Amino acid sequence: MDQFDNLSPDEWLKQLAEQLANSKKMQKQEKNDSYIKQYDEASKFIQEQKEKEKKQIKEITSMELPLDWKNPYDSDEEIKDIHVNSISDALVKSIYTRGKVDIEFISKVTGFGCREVVKQLKGVIFQNPEYWDNCFYKGWETSEQYLSGNLMRKLNKVTELNEKYKGYFDSNIEALKAVLPPHL
Repeated sequence: MDQFDNLSPDEWLKQLAEQLANSKKMQKQEKNDSYIKQYDEASKFIQEQKEKEKKQIKEITSMELPLDWKNPYDSDEEIKDIHVNSISDALVKSIYTRGKVDIEFISKVTGFGCREVVKQLKGVIFQNPEYWDNCFYKGWETSEQYLSGNLMRKLNKVTELNEKYKGYFDSNIEALKAVLPPHL
């Protein structure tokens, strides 16, 4: 209060008002700095998430197996003596013995890689995005199974994911549109 002793009441109030205004400016600047820091942190986090998602999409759509991937059937004693010459015959064997399209099983009994199995069976099998678990060799179904049921729900789901995965599900969309009944 010593600093205000020689001032008139009006000057004293004026100086107090200036100090209060300066204090508010500093508080406002501190708040702004805090908001800027939070924004920067949020932006950095979002950017990291986008990069992570971009990397994941690239890994999935490239149909490359992870370096540490091991076929679960490599150590399966039941199928060690099974060999099928063609991928299409192995598909039948997979459906008969496993009850599903099992790309890893087909790969093991034919000796072809998962990518080659998928390429050769395209159009005969479709990857159902509801069961694929973001993995190129999982969630496959026969065309009869995939192209039946609630086709509009499947088309909506696959169209949404196709945009995200940059055309990965184009063949699914074409096949679903081809079997949709015409509008009345």
